[in-house]
Amino acid sequence: MEKVVVVCNKSPFPDIDGGTSATRSLIQGLLNIGREVHAIIFDTYKHPVLDENLFDEWKNAAFSYKALHVETKIKPLSAIQNLLFSSESIHITRVQDERITQFIQTEIDSLNVNLVIFDGLFALAQIPALNKQNRKFVYRAHNIEHVVWEKVAQNSNFPRSFYVRLMAKRLKKFEVKVLSKIDQVWAISTDTAKFFQERNVNTEVVYPTFPISDSDTIEHTPNYERLALFHIGAMDWLPNLEAIDYFYLEILPKFSEAFPNSIFYVGGRNFPKGRYKESNNFKVVGEIESYQDFVADMDILVVPLLSGSGIRMKIGETMAMGIPVMATKVAMEGIPAVPGTHYLAFENAIEFVEALRKIVSNPYLFNKLAFAGRDLALNYFSKQKLASQLNRILSDLNKA
Repeated sequence: MEKVVVVCNKSPFPDIDGGTSATRSLIQGLLNIGREVHAIIFDTYKHPVLDENLFDEWKNAAFSYKALHVETKIKPLSAIQNLLFSSESIHITRVQDERITQFIQTEIDSLNVNLVIFDGLFALAQIPALNKQNRKFVYRAHNIEHVVWEKVAQNSNFPRSFYVRLMAKRLKKFEVKVLSKIDQVWAISTDTAKFFQERNVNTEVVYPTFPISDSDTIEHTPNYERLALFHIGAMDWLPNLEAIDYFYLEILPKFSEAFPNSIFYVGGRNFPKGRYKESNNFKVVGEIESYQDFVADMDILVVPLLSGSGIRMKIGETMAMGIPVMATKVAMEGIPAVPGTHYLAFENAIEFVEALRKIVSNPYLFNKLAFAGRDLALNYFSKQKLASQLNRILSDLNKA
């Protein structure tokens, strides 16, 4: 059985956010095609590695892992020193440590693997200090990190915009420089792939997978007089916090006026306490234990993102369950969906209310969106498609 090392910049277990879902999908895909996966997992304060959270299906001889503590917190003094006396990205330098690279080097040498996959930005940061020794280095790109920061800067006021734009510039410098060390990129979406393709990097679009119902029907029937809308996301990711701020301040007043009996539920990991005042139309659910159990009583996913890059895993997962989606253009980046066919688009409060009125006035539209979204997930996000693609990619890499 061929061995593969996957260096993970966060623990994929438990599966609690988009990043963990993407990593879990990748590792499971490799296991499904008969690869032996050895994971080196960064143990961080946000995503601690806990043995009890290991998925039951990974408790076998084909999967093993070692945890490596990595300090990802940015201390105020370090941030100031970096700003004033460095030209490098603090997001990269904070996780570049000889101890980390030595650990990774020792592992890949002892396992004698031909392929190492670096999953995420913190993992990518280790590549410059490693000795490849005729191995293939693959970068699993969840997004283009500097693009996230550029978009945040666009929605920020001075002086914050100046600092964020500078951080984005430094991140881009690293993300371009490291490309010479990479044999191939597995981009999570076509939008993410474009950055690497424009720089002549060997790039494959490798979509994540989601459990997809094979039922011919959509079992959920909404109460159009009292719709349940929702958004769940990791709130320690700045674009998610920015999105809910935007919805709360700009969209909620018009939503409450137009649909006084409907409710918008919001929650996620590390949800900020006391940031939002609840009302008849706005409910905070905080962190949830099971996404699938929670959405069973929900009608429509709302994703009001203003910035970000990559792919929103919760959108693909929700579509796979046959639940309609309303989202901004930024939120849908990376997902091959057509507005009006697979989801309803909005960019402001007026468009949001108009889109929701279309669903309320035309019950057929709800089912149309639900079926179209699930079909899209089947065509792009199925485990069968991923297995076929990984077999082809790995075969080509072995020949190169």
